[in-house]
Amino acid sequence: MTMQATPGQLVGQRVRRREDPRLVKGRGSYVDDMKLPGMLHLAFKRSDVAHGIIRSIDTSAAEAMPGVELVLTGAQLAEIIPPMPVATPFPAPDHHAVTPDRVRYVGEPVAVVVATDRFLAADAADAIEVDIEELPAGIDPERAANGDPAVIHEAFENNLAVPFAPAGTGVNPETLEVEDESALNEAFDNADVVVSQRMFS
Repeated sequence: MTMQATPGQLVGQRVRRREDPRLVKGRGSYVDDMKLPGMLHLAFKRSDVAHGIIRSIDTSAAEAMPGVELVLTGAQLAEIIPPMPVATPFPAPDHHAVTPDRVRYVGEPVAVVVATDRFLAADAADAIEVDIEELPAGIDPERAANGDPAVIHEAFENNLAVPFAPAGTGVNPETLEVEDESALNEAFDNADVVVSQRMFS
């Protein structure tokens, strides 16, 4: 299948932008500008530690604030909403929009507040008290990939998301350990080009 552009339509032509006039004149409309009858606003209570186990969440102060319609913890949401599906062929842990029991990064949502305006929702979220037992955090990507004891997802043995070891290199694809150093050296020796670099993403 090949794709061909029709000359004279869009490719290679100047296209007049239609959205600019309303934006430069201050007439643009955004989601935040929408005001609907009975509209409610949502805010999250987020973790202030990188890794830990949630011991307790006290939402009583938030629930008592006038204008707060609903407060739910991640554990309560997990009883209603199943984990989000993960579109990957590789093993993956359960992913919840609001974590029910364990935090794995600073800023991870642990509870949600629904209120009559966004400022009240934010204030109510701040009023939620969270007790987290802090665990060692994986903050160094090299250590995390090479046996760092701070395993972030307890259902897995390590922090490797996608182990990759080409056949014939002497590297175990499950553990990424070099089992046959001679095969690995031979693969490098017979390669047309060897590129060595450190990459971060």
